[in-house]
Amino acid sequence: MKIFFICFSIVLVGCSQVERWTGQKFKVSSPLDRPIFNVRWNKSIGPSYETGNLPVVFNSGVISGNQVFLGHNIGIFKSLSINTGKTIWEKYDGGHYYSKPLVVGDAVLYGNSEGRVFSRSTVDGGLNFEVVLGEPVESSPAHKGGRVLFHLRNHQIFCLDVKTGKTIWSYKKSVADVTTIQSSSTPVIYGNHVYVGFSDGSVAKFRIETGEQIWETMIGNQVKFNDVDSSPILVNGSVYAFANNQQLIALDEKTGVVLNRYDYYPNGEFSEIAGKIYFGGVNGKLYSLDPESDQFNDHGKISDSGIKFIRSWKSGLAIFSMKGSIYYKDTNHPSKKFGNFSFGSGDSLIISSPDVKHSSILVNFPCAPGPMPK
Repeated sequence: MKIFFICFSIVLVGCSQVERWTGQKFKVSSPLDRPIFNVRWNKSIGPSYETGNLPVVFNSGVISGNQVFLGHNIGIFKSLSINTGKTIWEKYDGGHYYSKPLVVGDAVLYGNSEGRVFSRSTVDGGLNFEVVLGEPVESSPAHKGGRVLFHLRNHQIFCLDVKTGKTIWSYKKSVADVTTIQSSSTPVIYGNHVYVGFSDGSVAKFRIETGEQIWETMIGNQVKFNDVDSSPILVNGSVYAFANNQQLIALDEKTGVVLNRYDYYPNGEFSEIAGKIYFGGVNGKLYSLDPESDQFNDHGKISDSGIKFIRSWKSGLAIFSMKGSIYYKDTNHPSKKFGNFSFGSGDSLIISSPDVKHSSILVNFPCAPGPMPK
């Protein structure tokens, strides 16, 4: 029996504001006192199934004010109401979408598979500018001080003026090894510098004003699939990063020199919450690192599959597994028990970055045929 995937955008809502992690250890529980996740609405954003085509959708949406911005992979970019899911406006771009949009002021910026970058009005979708960069845009943009950065499939970074789309600088990484995961990390900006992971297993630091490379360090040591696809994270003067299925590495922020190689193997994105770095493992465990003491905390097994994303939500953490479940751990009240939310199939991999604003969680997932969870 053939299996196909459809991508839905689900808003899961609670009733509290996001609170910071308190450092308390929590336990996984199966009995529940009350449910925690409720579906507000869902939308299909994947093209219809055709023979020989598996329309898996890799992009994700972003919440801004009372709007949700996301791409429908029939080439239409949409603004939806956060409360109802109804379309506010939509514009046809062509191509497909592989990443999360970025809202800067009254503009929403994003790229597509045709190598084009768009800036549109958040109010009515009017076009501010369109720039052709030439290669698929597969990572989310980053912004600071009027500059917006895009990392393309061909290992090239473009720094554009956020108002006009004019190129301020660009950098092209030469990657000889073609055996990669064929993805790209989102650039991260700290102060006046940009940190980027590349598919050859290296991490580099650039000046945001000029694009001058300050250092580059190889952290991957595999023959194949050395990609640094998760964005590095900077805490207390150390840059933390990892290559695909490899050790967590700490680099000196000023020089790029390797400070430490830890016996931990992250899976998915880093999350910094109240000065600590959280990450999941392929073993379904949740870990945190206190950069001040250089001490790790093993929070135990959360999921039967790998943990992909972790978000601060309500008075605890929303934890997203690779096989379609969201877990909640209340760190202020560890004795309370909450059930996880499943999207109904082990094939419903959560592969795109969820967005969290206040009490709302926006997450895309490809779902195998079957009833939607209630």
